[in-house]
Amino acid sequence: MPKSWHDRCRGHCAPPSRATGWTEEDLWRVCVPPRAVPLEAFAWLLDVPVWRWGGRRWQLSIRQVLDDPEQYRAHVEKAERADLRYPIHATPGQGGNLVVLDGYHRLLKALRLGDRTIPVAVVTADDLPRHW
Repeated sequence: MPKSWHDRCRGHCAPPSRATGWTEEDLWRVCVPPRAVPLEAFAWLLDVPVWRWGGRRWQLSIRQVLDDPEQYRAHVEKAERADLRYPIHATPGQGGNLVVLDGYHRLLKALRLGDRTIPVAVVTADDLPRHW
């Protein structure tokens, strides 16, 4: 019988430290049960540059990779290695859109596979360490 999210979380998910900032590791330690979210909920960010390209940050969008996978093979390969058993992490943004904090390559993989939903752990500022 598969373990529940709570059971899988127990023992290796600890509350994040309340240091001066949060890291991906802090995010991964937050125990928020994932829920299936329709991929269409992320359609708004497909054209937003989220990745580095040509040595510069914020140059490449998910849609660019989807449209030209050969040119952006490095991101396609990283997405192919991504494990969809792990949820992406997102937080509610303005207008109710979910903003991805971690998991863009998992999102790309789900889109390339034609999935309809993706597991998402929705976290809020209260779940994360203070960064001020």
